Amino acid sequence: MTDYRKKTVSESQISGANVLRPVAPTRPDTAHRQPGDFFESEFDKDRNKDLKDSGANRRPATTNPFAARPSQASAPREEPILRKAKLFDYRLKFSVDNFTAGFNNDVLVSKYQPFTGSLPINLSGQDAFSGMLKASVFDLFEDIRFTGAIRLPFFGSGTSPTSVATSNDAIFTPGNSSFFDGSGEYYARVDYLKHLFDYSLIYYRETQTGDYYDPNLGPIYSGDYDAKSYTNLWQAVIKYPFDKVRSLRLSLGYRTDKVVIRPDITNFPPVQSNDSFALTTPPLDKQNYALLHLEYVYDNTIMKATDIWNGLRYKVYMDWNTQLNGGAESGGGKYTYNIGFDARHYLPIFRNFIWALRAAGDYSWGNRKIVYYLGGTDGWLFPKAYQLPQPDPNANYAFQSLAVNLRGFNQNIANGNSDLVINSELRLPIFTTLFNKPINNAFLRNFQIVQFFDLGTAWNGKISALKRPEVDYQSQGPTTFDVLVKAGGIGPFAGGYGFGCRSTLLGYFLRFDAGWQMNTFFQEKPVLNVSMGVDF
Repeated sequence: MTDYRKKTVSESQISGANVLRPVAPTRPDTAHRQPGDFFESEFDKDRNKDLKDSGANRRPATTNPFAARPSQASAPREEPILRKAKLFDYRLKFSVDNFTAGFNNDVLVSKYQPFTGSLPINLSGQDAFSGMLKASVFDLFEDIRFTGAIRLPFFGSGTSPTSVATSNDAIFTPGNSSFFDGSGEYYARVDYLKHLFDYSLIYYRETQTGDYYDPNLGPIYSGDYDAKSYTNLWQAVIKYPFDKVRSLRLSLGYRTDKVVIRPDITNFPPVQSNDSFALTTPPLDKQNYALLHLEYVYDNTIMKATDIWNGLRYKVYMDWNTQLNGGAESGGGKYTYNIGFDARHYLPIFRNFIWALRAAGDYSWGNRKIVYYLGGTDGWLFPKAYQLPQPDPNANYAFQSLAVNLRGFNQNIANGNSDLVINSELRLPIFTTLFNKPINNAFLRNFQIVQFFDLGTAWNGKISALKRPEVDYQSQGPTTFDVLVKAGGIGPFAGGYGFGCRSTLLGYFLRFDAGWQMNTFFQEKPVLNVSMGVDF
């Protein structure tokens, strides 16, 4: 058979079998929307769903193969479901974001406490080991947030407070608190986060129980009175972010502090003379302040693991407090100024092994100042303090705070209205750095060993008074002589060095440090610190 004959036979077979060659479908005109199409798309409308819902693709009930089938054009078109959709105004709908119960020793609002004249001090309340209940509520879009917390002392911290000098000889010494003695902290906050500016309203209340001594109260009773201190703080905060890492924060507030002496109910009845005097005595050491706090924050850090960071962050802040109550004798109209900074740089060495550096300082001046006690660690669970050196009795202090960290020393190795602290830590998470596989156990995953160096100093007056902290011990007896003991350190700084370890235990990140002064090489007994919380 020739090639021509093969071609003609093939064409006849194709035409006889009515085989249709495929024809490219025509693309619909998307420039004009059809009445039933809700969305504009380059794809054809799916006809299979219409045929399935209309029953056109079902087999007819009749078995007659020659019966007429309903045409596709006669099938009813389904109305798009989105045509019935409507727009409604958003109504606020809140849900619980989190609820926590546990131990906590963070500073809730302010690191400044009223000057009490006693040591050691806890910036996290009367007791460094307290139980806390905290709850947060968000709306659906996370534009509005409500936060409430209550922190109560779980049991006594075991510290033995000591008295230091004050300008008016009045001393309030917080006692070992318990769950039912009326001391505690209360915190409420509302955040509005819908727009570029963030707005917050804060209320904070703190009560502490203890003993109050003031020789100026009168000759009725020369001992300590049972007393209770009250602090109330109302604050409004405005935050403006320049970008992802920089922000400016302004806080305006009103603060009241007072001490109320109470009758001693342990010997009741009968009513003692000092108890009657306590009932009629108005609040003591009362001070009302208008507060202004301005802060610039730069934070370009990334947390790779618990307490392991990379990057740089710092903040520069300024405080301006104006006393409102009383006249010239009680200090009304007196001002407290303070400027400070806190800079932290985290340098990666190998995987999660980092070198953490920190420098922080404060300078306070004005009619009423802030005294900073140097020594110890931040979040120290069982703090200890030196009774000497005494704060300057001629300085009119309104508030007190801590200058930390300076390991190898207790609190109050030095004090003054200015401080400067430098810290260096080598943090090595052993298991996450050396092993290239996941670790499920939190204690092993977050276990770190740390080597640290700390330098710090505190002084009164101008920067020309900056010098190495020292203590002047005076002899008691017929022969009078002074012994001047200078703290170990470098130049004008007291210094400490040592080792520590960190990890998560029962859900809490704990830090254990053993520090020595920089005057010997592991010869003296170290100062041990057990602290709760991350970072420095």
